[in-house]
Amino acid sequence: MGKVGFQDGLKAAYERIKKIDPSGCNPKYDPDHPDALPVDQLKAWDKVHRTLKILKEDHDAAIPSNGGGGTPPDPPPVHDTTTYAPLAYNEAPGGEPSARYNVHINCKPHGNGWIDNGGRTYDEGGRCLDHRDTVRVNGLKDANSMDGAEAWDPYTWNGTTYPPYPAESYRF
Repeated sequence: MGKVGFQDGLKAAYERIKKIDPSGCNPKYDPDHPDALPVDQLKAWDKVHRTLKILKEDHDAAIPSNGGGGTPPDPPPVHDTTTYAPLAYNEAPGGEPSARYNVHINCKPHGNGWIDNGGRTYDEGGRCLDHRDTVRVNGLKDANSMDGAEAWDPYTWNGTTYPPYPAESYRF
């Protein structure tokens, strides 16, 4: 029997069930980092995902690596840059959620705002309305440094011009 590998479908299944039964998921749970929250803060679907991920990792660790003619190691996961709007401005320190997303990438108009290819909705200014947990992306400005700019306006910061955004900006 071979390794399950990086194409296990666990994250995709978790994201689907999260849309179907959001009350069974903690919005702060990150399927890429399932141990970031204490287990007592996880809800039912978070615990199922975490358990399956642990089982898969234990299974794959028990399979001999390529040295003995076994399965070659998995390639690193690739950030999907076609599903979600990219993070354009990091969350400003303190206060209410302020991260801004470039809704002109991977989005279409939806009501008074936008919807991305993954089904997440954003207001007209690029704030995610679906409790999208943000990661801090090195190099991006904080939202309190927008100086009247729109979330989709290009800017240069510390010698780098955005867009294009780094792959981590598309992470959900």
